[in-house]
Amino acid sequence: SVPNKYQARPGDAALCVECHEDKLTEYRKSKFVHGPLEAGLCLVCHDPHASNQKAQLVMPAYDLCASCHAQVAAGPHVTRGYGGTLHPLKGVTNPAGMGEDLSCASCHNPHAGASKALFRWGVTSRMGLCRKCHNK
Repeated sequence: SVPNKYQARPGDAALCVECHEDKLTEYRKSKFVHGPLEAGLCLVCHDPHASNQKAQLVMPAYDLCASCHAQVAAGPHVTRGYGGTLHPLKGVTNPAGMGEDLSCASCHNPHAGASKALFRWGVTSRMGLCRKCHNK
């Protein structure tokens, strides 16, 4: 690949699937698939060789998502709670566990899902997603 002679070919999901065929099978069962994955553009988000980020991401999850979904980062995303404050999108601990900070990927599967919003855990409604962390 130009300009780097030994760089993996961008958009070549066939290379990724050589090791991650199970993931491809899983995503094909989903009702909705994220656009870059559907187009085979794994390298838009992932660095297959080295990364300081979880899941070999090219940058921190929130920053990566916001690089394409700027409208989410620019305004209120999640409905205001009873206290009138906005739901945080980063900078706090993920209440659903996973031992990590909250990010877009805490609520949304960045690859595929049962809802158009790619909610995690097979959830298809906004309130169903809220109940994963909030009891009331």
